Amino acid sequence: MFSKKIPILIVLILTIFLLVDFCFAQGDLEVPLPQIGGESAITKTPVLPDYVKYVFNFGIGIAGLIAFLMTVYGGFRYLTSAGNPSAMSDANSQIFAGLIGLIVILSSWLLLTTINPQLIVINPQLKESELVVGEMPGV
Repeated sequence: MFSKKIPILIVLILTIFLLVDFCFAQGDLEVPLPQIGGESAITKTPVLPDYVKYVFNFGIGIAGLIAFLMTVYGGFRYLTSAGNPSAMSDANSQIFAGLIGLIVILSSWLLLTTINPQLIVINPQLKESELVVGEMPGV
């Protein structure tokens, strides 16, 4: 009976913590567009690369949290195995898998940071465009 309540409790706690993050999110996901020649700025949704960047950063955070929690849970299983060799072996493999997951996640972030640091920046800024005035015959 006790083992059935633990997964439900874990899901409940994770749901509460994840909902708090979404409730207090104040970030603006829209990319500002420059004004052109006195006209008001055009409003449109950001392009696909902006969404990919946001999804990647969110995925890195969630995957890191899951890998960390799996490592901690493996440590808990190891401590409570009470000398059972098969339970200790399973817990060791879970700890190892969680640490490998953290290494893979951090190395993917490090690779993107090394290639181009702007890939992991949450707030993209556009430069102001300049008005080019010239003669246009026939207009």
